[in-house]
Amino acid sequence: MNITLRNLLVLLLPVIAVTVLWLSQMVQQNNLLFEVPSLFLVPFFETKYLYLLLHLFTLIPIFALSFDKKVHFYKKWKYLFPAIGIVA
Repeated sequence: MNITLRNLLVLLLPVIAVTVLWLSQMVQQNNLLFEVPSLFLVPFFETKYLYLLLHLFTLIPIFALSFDKKVHFYKKWKYLFPAIGIVA
């Protein structure tokens, strides 16, 4: 893997910034907490089964496409389920 200096800087810059704040003791308890006002509530999203529904709606299209002649996911189940599990 070829990591350029720019990519390395992009990855390390947030870590360096948080480390500097932590070492300078500028971060105090509840200093980085913000309350985000809610514009409106959607009752469908306010259920304890939302995460399960998201997983099902993610799995159903992949399963339906798995039997498409161009995609052929049904031949690669051992790669499909770990990929879905990692994302889940």
